[in-house]
Amino acid sequence: MKKLTRILAAVLTLALGLSLTACHPKDEVAVTVDGTQYTSAMYMYALLQADGEAKNKVMESITDATSTTSIDYYSHTVEDKDFVTWVKDRAIEILKEFTLYENKCEELGAQPTDEEKSNLDMQTSFYWDYQ
Repeated sequence: MKKLTRILAAVLTLALGLSLTACHPKDEVAVTVDGTQYTSAMYMYALLQADGEAKNKVMESITDATSTTSIDYYSHTVEDKDFVTWVKDRAIEILKEFTLYENKCEELGAQPTDEEKSNLDMQTSFYWDYQ
């Protein structure tokens, strides 16, 4: 029995260790939009933004007093597209807009100063720690 317990403990430890490994390497490219590569973090941001927009559009289209906790968003359409397709398409649009802004800033030489970068880093750290 003692031997079986040790074997079970070793197997569970191995399973736990393998479940905590990363799914992909840091800064892996998730999607390329108009020649610009985006990491999974940036793509996830765009998907979350698009998902929020889609949910707002669905809630605006519902006229009855349905509770927001009982809405099945995936069963609705947004602008004549199913919910998931609209979210994916909108996420790509968001990344295209970001690419456009990024390219325009490079073209105009609009770069933040060191003080602005420092302020942004402080704000980011604050919100990361306290939100």
